[in-house]
Amino acid sequence: ARADDVHAVGRQICLVLLGQDDVSLENIPEGAILIADDIGAWDLARAPLKRIGGVVCGHGGATSHTAIIARSHGIPAVLGLGGQVNALRTARD
Repeated sequence: ARADDVHAVGRQICLVLLGQDDVSLENIPEGAILIADDIGAWDLARAPLKRIGGVVCGHGGATSHTAIIARSHGIPAVLGLGGQVNALRTARD
């Protein structure tokens, strides 16, 4: 978990140094289900949590920071799907 935190901080520093904006979840619709290989705790904590209907990730587990944040806000989360998360993207497209 600490490695994920260090990675998130490093990502933020790189974005600032490169003058780039981070991905924003501010405009997600009500009840949106976030599907990604990985959603970091930093990203989830900055999102409008009341609008998120669920989280599906290829990485993570029941004790990850992302799972803890989701659980504490009553957001259903399925983590640790591995490559199966790609099947969800393909089915959607």
